[in-house]
Amino acid sequence: SLAFTNLPSAAIVQIFRPNGTLMRTLRSQGAMTVAWDLHTDRARVIGPGLYRVRVLGRDSGGQPVPQQSFYIGLARAAREPR
Repeated sequence: SLAFTNLPSAAIVQIFRPNGTLMRTLRSQGAMTVAWDLHTDRARVIGPGLYRVRVLGRDSGGQPVPQQSFYIGLARAAREPR
């Protein structure tokens, strides 16, 4: 899994393919860390590649915080032939 840390108190973490397709939405529910199990919202395993992450949220007083966006690259280890 992959952890997103130092999140606003009411954060929404969205993971997109580079073409803009939304793959997963995670909600912090008051926690400052959210773990992503590397699956889509439909429980499919995410493949290797480049993904865009957008973090939206509100602070503890309920005020919106600036949106953060960044890219992450995922690589999977090759399996050895049996």
